[in-house]
Amino acid sequence: MREGACKLLAACTQREQALEATKSLLVCNSRIMAYMSELQRLKEAQVVQRTARPSDAGPMDERLPCRGKVCVSDLRIPLMWKDTEYFKNKGDLHRCAVFCLLQLGVEIYDTEMVLVDRTLTDICFENGVLL
Repeated sequence: MREGACKLLAACTQREQALEATKSLLVCNSRIMAYMSELQRLKEAQVVQRTARPSDAGPMDERLPCRGKVCVSDLRIPLMWKDTEYFKNKGDLHRCAVFCLLQLGVEIYDTEMVLVDRTLTDICFENGVLL
């Protein structure tokens, strides 16, 4: 998937396409890093389990974390602009593409991309994610 996103980014001719391809590449890289970290953690746990004495801890079921559900919704990011840009409406109209990336353990969640400029005072991501 990473290679496909790289090829798509290289082939993009429009700014919106390049932004979406870049976002896909960033999300993909985050997922790869999360999976690699989890794999490393599992390998370390196996080594500890092999070298640990049976009397070191209780039964395995007592040491496992419980799984819960979380809902993340209505994320809001306030923006701060320079006074000269916001109140006096001077300077270039800079636009930024923003999205939110949430990592919980190995799971990676992302929001839609939002284009912002000095006319906005905050960014709202309204799509909820049930985790």
